[in-house]
Amino acid sequence: MAEKPKASSTPKIVDVSARRRIGDANDESVQSPIQNFIILESSHGRCKPLDSNSEDEKSESYIDSNDETEESKEEENSINTTLCNCINPVSIITMIVVFISLIFLYSYGDGVNMKEPSLEKLSQEFPSQVEDFWMYVEVGIQEITKFHQPKTFLLLYNDESQKTVNKILDKISQFAVCKLTNCLSIPVVLEGNDLNTSDILEDYGRIISRNKEKLKKSGVMIVKNLEKIRGISAQAFHSFCDEYNPVVEKALFIFTMKVDEFHENNVKFVENYLHRLWKDDIKDDKFYPLFTRISNNVLPVIVER
Repeated sequence: MAEKPKASSTPKIVDVSARRRIGDANDESVQSPIQNFIILESSHGRCKPLDSNSEDEKSESYIDSNDETEESKEEENSINTTLCNCINPVSIITMIVVFISLIFLYSYGDGVNMKEPSLEKLSQEFPSQVEDFWMYVEVGIQEITKFHQPKTFLLLYNDESQKTVNKILDKISQFAVCKLTNCLSIPVVLEGNDLNTSDILEDYGRIISRNKEKLKKSGVMIVKNLEKIRGISAQAFHSFCDEYNPVVEKALFIFTMKVDEFHENNVKFVENYLHRLWKDDIKDDKFYPLFTRISNNVLPVIVER
């Protein structure tokens, strides 16, 4: 049988009179040090003080937190709703339509107008022009749409009528694009001096290759100052203006040519003038077929006062 542990051979006398008592029913000033603490569940297992207001504050804090969360959600939902309203399909389509309209406005505002002009009004706007001037224009464009063959106009002007010819060019091209393609099309415009560059004189076919697709889209080509174009370069219009094997079938070509004065027979005058101008560049067998193509309609432009 195991022996009981023996007491210390020398008992110690400990004075406990000075120790603080742990709990006294009659002394409220003395409390247990663990009475004011409670072990709260936490991730660290620490003890936290618990006082009489802690639960209320915790509850109020939780309520306030919920209130703030609800307000935040409501605000977020309001923002999302606003954004959704702003980017709904109808709004997107409206913005696209407005954007495209602005493009048309700024792209074509200085070019061709969308409304097809009336030939009757044009004849009233330009009363000084030769009789049936606008009838020739109308018939020529009608033949293009009917036979799918290109037509040409050669407008002669002098110093006085330079401004007038520019206005008439705008009106004819405006009328023609509406008939041949659409009223938003922009005519191809070539300046005579620009057709005498070294690469074009080496190969005039470059005039055709650079402008063929543009002409298909617009249906109208304006060639300014025929008298400034070299004969070599002018041969490009033999192909452009060929009625039987044209580069572009439905196309109107408007040439301008500055002259000192008008003549009784303007066609004969132009023929002699261009023959002298181009004689060093092209032979007769090429000149006359070319001249025939570009002189379908030779019309003088009279200054409008």
